[in-house]
Amino acid sequence: MSDSGNSAFDDQIAAYLAGKATEAEVAALEKRLLEDSEARLRFLAHSNMDAALGGVGQATIQVPAESKTVDLRPPKRNRLVAGVAAACMALAALVFWPRGGVRAEVLASSGLAAESYRTGGSLRLREMRIVQGGVKLRLDSGVVLDLHGPVEARFPERMRAILKSGTVTVDISAASEKNFVLESPTLRIVDQGTKFGVAYRENGETDVAVLDGQVSVFRQAEKSRPLAVLRGGDAVRIDSFYVARRLAAVSLDGLSLAILEGNGKNTSVVSDVTDSINEADFRRFYSISPGAMGPGVRPYSTLGKPVWQPMPGEDFPSELLGADVVATFSSDRIDPDLSLTLTLAKPATVYLMMDARAEVPEWLARDFQKTDLKLRAGPWGERWASRVITDPDDGNGYVNYEVWKREVTGRQVELGSPFIDSSSRELAMYGIAVKPL
Repeated sequence: MSDSGNSAFDDQIAAYLAGKATEAEVAALEKRLLEDSEARLRFLAHSNMDAALGGVGQATIQVPAESKTVDLRPPKRNRLVAGVAAACMALAALVFWPRGGVRAEVLASSGLAAESYRTGGSLRLREMRIVQGGVKLRLDSGVVLDLHGPVEARFPERMRAILKSGTVTVDISAASEKNFVLESPTLRIVDQGTKFGVAYRENGETDVAVLDGQVSVFRQAEKSRPLAVLRGGDAVRIDSFYVARRLAAVSLDGLSLAILEGNGKNTSVVSDVTDSINEADFRRFYSISPGAMGPGVRPYSTLGKPVWQPMPGEDFPSELLGADVVATFSSDRIDPDLSLTLTLAKPATVYLMMDARAEVPEWLARDFQKTDLKLRAGPWGERWASRVITDPDDGNGYVNYEVWKREVTGRQVELGSPFIDSSSRELAMYGIAVKPL
């Protein structure tokens, strides 16, 4: 390309980046960029310079790697840059540099998303679309967002995000401000210093699961009266008619506790959990963590401190590693009428971790086989001091568990209550792990 040609082409790029190019000029520029590798490199160099001068970073839109023609219908500037990036890098992501937006740092990324969102990188976000994989971001306000594809979101303000589709987990425990607002097309969820997850589907349903703290859920048109107030351990599914129903099973990442796409259905073994609890205001959920069984994973969805650990001086039982974890409610230990039903996607071994101090209920002795495996969970809080065993080495309280198992070839297995008598109040609820045969 000659110097005069470079100059003319530079003027075309400058007009485009300034938003002054006509539709015909944009089309001509796009055609040239897709056909000329040198022109593409020059365009990207100008875009980088424009981004630097504008004080902006990198943002990405993810599209399937096999796509040849992409039409995501963003503004014409973003469409052109997306086409150039695809032609230059032949990646699953399209890269563009928007002005404005919310500053963010990439804390972690996985799957196809990792090709475009590099861990440790910084960027400015206006919108985000991920087809596959996950991205964990920290906004400059301190709010942490964990997004799992497929997901599409917008970021109009530093303390506000709009979930257009998919799943996101919000953690504002370390934020410099409170009252972060996450919107779906039908709802506004106002966070009051906590961690919660939201999933929105094409049929108009919105799932809200609170991991800690409290959120208020409003209709989009309602500003003062919440549709629901949810606390840690609560989950609901709200349909397009604003009817809220308990969501009994929620799929979580076992260690990060991010809400996974599927909300209780995205697992290789356990596809659902239901129970016999019919109280009108009861909204607690069982969490399902696919393949997560191992040290550091929570046995209970409503207790944040205790985690599964090996017995002192021993390795974590290898037979249990990689099983799905179904986190139960601690308070269920005192419900004599409790009945849990696990729905399985395939034949599996169901493991039950029973407080070693407890009397064995009749249904467990009848349907399960006791193993030689042992685990413990802890540390427990001070409120449990009189009910747990204090380890002399570290001074923390722990509960020891004996492991029972049952091979299940059908689609469902029913579990009963651990309650025997009033002494059960001083014991721990059982834990559940499930592994394919």
